[in-house]
Amino acid sequence: MAVSMGVLLLVAVFVGGYWAGRHSGPRIPDYYPVFGPNPAQTKTVVNFWIRLPSNLSLGRKIELLAESLSRFEFCGLSVELVSLKGGTAVFNLLEHPGNIHIVRPPDLAGCAGATWRFTYFQGSTGGSLTAYSLVKTLLQPGAPGPWVRVARFLYQGQPIRADTWVHLGLSGTLTRTEVLHW
Repeated sequence: MAVSMGVLLLVAVFVGGYWAGRHSGPRIPDYYPVFGPNPAQTKTVVNFWIRLPSNLSLGRKIELLAESLSRFEFCGLSVELVSLKGGTAVFNLLEHPGNIHIVRPPDLAGCAGATWRFTYFQGSTGGSLTAYSLVKTLLQPGAPGPWVRVARFLYQGQPIRADTWVHLGLSGTLTRTEVLHW
């Protein structure tokens, strides 16, 4: 019996959300949190949980987390796993092809004009919430067992530089240990 990813995610959101709201103890095996801003946009919280079967490779688990994060937190903007070697994952944040050359933020409601550059990288709060959501979800600091230890982020295939994106916090290498203190 085949179960679609949407149904699996919906069940994971319900069960994970139910569990998270009532338990502060050990995590349920195979459930992973996806982080995002709270409704007031003041801090990063667990917005939902996704079930990732234990028989999936680490790379596939990370890809599914990245897809869920992209779809539900970042208006479908691409969070692409470029490489996974020796405990280090490299992610590329890509604009929608039609938005690559936008030079002024579009004044469109919802996700229609969403870009990494203008929607998620700008401002101290927005940049921090974006960084925390990406790093906490993809590095999974509380996940048991083997996981990625280090993450690096690219924007449109180029390293993210601290002097270009002052408030973003995605330049250089970010470690799982650092994330525990965020």
